[in-house]
Amino acid sequence: MNFIWETVNKYVPENMADGVFLTTLIVGWCALVFGIGMLFCMVAAGSASAGCIVNVMCMALYAAIIFGLFGGIFYLFRHHRPGAGSAR
Repeated sequence: MNFIWETVNKYVPENMADGVFLTTLIVGWCALVFGIGMLFCMVAAGSASAGCIVNVMCMALYAAIIFGLFGGIFYLFRHHRPGAGSAR
């Protein structure tokens, strides 16, 4: 997460950094879990991709919310002083 935070701070204005950081984490976790879930469905379970896309998408959205949003907020609370504008 530290790499993502530093990259966001390098390319994004300071007043938008928190939102872009959280959005990046949410999209990243969703794409990662969706890709792994679809691979598991097609290879290990042997089912057609259309048959399990709803279950995998639900799983990916929960992972994005739990790990991306809440994990990112927890990271910001621990490593980012409110009002200071930069990481410690």
